[in-house]
Amino acid sequence: MSMIDKQAIFAADDLRLEEVPVPEWPCGTLYVRMMTGIERDQWEGLVQKRTNGNGNSIDLVGIRALLVALTAVDQDGNRVFDEDDVDQLQSKNSAVLDRIAGVAMSSNGIGEKDIDDLKKSFPVASNGDSGST
Repeated sequence: MSMIDKQAIFAADDLRLEEVPVPEWPCGTLYVRMMTGIERDQWEGLVQKRTNGNGNSIDLVGIRALLVALTAVDQDGNRVFDEDDVDQLQSKNSAVLDRIAGVAMSSNGIGEKDIDDLKKSFPVASNGDSGST
């Protein structure tokens, strides 16, 4: 039986980068980095905080931009955006955001079930507000 070395686990570089072509933007290329456990928790928490104003309905507007802000990095793995950039990112080309967010979702194992689970945390707004991304 082999021994498990927790120091080796902690030292392992397991946050893979994936290159994403973005010819629409001056940089031409971004990288998507896998989220750490705390970043994933932060993303889920921030998504749940984005309510429609009444405090109990989740608003998924901006979910892609938020994911891009948390995962888009330069070639050295440094984040390009922060949470304060989400509103500006939402005004960018939706196809570009979809491309980057799609890679981020795939790399981080975020699927429709995860989004559905977040929706279940709060009832979706039923007052005519769009809950779509």
